[in-house]
Amino acid sequence: STLERYPDTLLGNKFLMKKYFNPEHNHYFLERHKLIFSSVLYFYQSDGQFYKPSCVSTDQFDLELKFFGLTSHYKDFVASLDNEPKARKNAVHENPQNLVERLWNFFKDPKSSQAARIWAIFDVVAITVAVILFIVETMPAVKEELENPNKVVKTTFFVAETICVLFFTVELVGRLICCPDKIVFLKTLMNWIDFITIIPTSYS
Repeated sequence: STLERYPDTLLGNKFLMKKYFNPEHNHYFLERHKLIFSSVLYFYQSDGQFYKPSCVSTDQFDLELKFFGLTSHYKDFVASLDNEPKARKNAVHENPQNLVERLWNFFKDPKSSQAARIWAIFDVVAITVAVILFIVETMPAVKEELENPNKVVKTTFFVAETICVLFFTVELVGRLICCPDKIVFLKTLMNWIDFITIIPTSYS
């Protein structure tokens, strides 16, 4: 799943998440900063990028990143911003001249068009669904239902996971086709993690 690409983070590690499982209510409970949690989800659905809400203090943001095990990833992200020449190669086009450049802006910048904004919303929905599926599948009651191939629950989970994988596949392939510098794209570790994560699910 999308979360399992980051086993060194809290949400990506089933063993670390066990301590937050409430057997009485049969669900996970994390009482954390809701606004910053949206930033945490954005990390998983954006190739390891971060954004900090302007109304959140740096200390509070850092505290939440530490809780979710994202501190080292955030430091790597900040360090990558210093590599400006490489970053600019696959930056958003200020004045797109053709369809490929417009499509690149579509995938990279939600503000580039109304369609891009809608796609970004679906992107957030897809990653949210993937997170929910990952968490729910670890619940004992749900596991029991999934082990029965005749149950509607199993089919529902399969359809939801397939839709998410198809969405992520379209996005990854689209970005690969449209990116200005494919060498830089292929050298980006997060793109390979996306690819390796998608292939087994698509194959099965």
